[in-house]
Amino acid sequence: MIITSQTLENLRTQLRGEFKLRLSELAADSVYKKLATEIPSSTASNSYGWLSDFPHMREWVGARVVKDIAETGYRLVNRKFESTLGVNRTDIEDDNIGMYGAISRLRADEVDRFLNAEIAKLLAGGFQNLCYDGQAFFDTEHVVKEKADGTGGDIQISNIVGNGSEKEPGWYLLSLGGSLKPLILQNRTQPEMTDITDTRNDSVFNWDRFMFGIR
Repeated sequence: MIITSQTLENLRTQLRGEFKLRLSELAADSVYKKLATEIPSSTASNSYGWLSDFPHMREWVGARVVKDIAETGYRLVNRKFESTLGVNRTDIEDDNIGMYGAISRLRADEVDRFLNAEIAKLLAGGFQNLCYDGQAFFDTEHVVKEKADGTGGDIQISNIVGNGSEKEPGWYLLSLGGSLKPLILQNRTQPEMTDITDTRNDSVFNWDRFMFGIR
């Protein structure tokens, strides 16, 4: 079979289509979507002004009661990740490209597995890694304000049952019903598939392979 621009476009459409379809199929059961709030990012990093709990609703009698809210902050720096699939040019010439649709779906499985694993790492590392207040995410000495609106004196609270030194596997109790989940997944870009199919490209010329990469 002669490789034409239409042949390559059909391959691109198939691989990208299978990739996006599989990602959408996985979304409903993805662990990271259940445990993390997804935040879009358009720069190298995002800074978060972390506010204390919003004041509770009260009956409006007389003037409003204005409460100052204590604020802390932290910054999350974006990182890039990739996975690249090489397609032998001879497979396209031999019209042997049907298998690559299945491989593309497996690439989507890998994206989902990777994101789930990254979220699991956050929980597993929560006894060592620091959060916005400079303490470990799971710690017995988080300093908070006495009142829910961020005012009052400083008090210490613990989000650990026990002292954190136990060797048994951890159990995590998470509040997932609100608009902000316990963890953050910061997205500079959604998973996407790009390609190198120009026969004049160095990778194609030297290795006789087309490249399809996930970014």
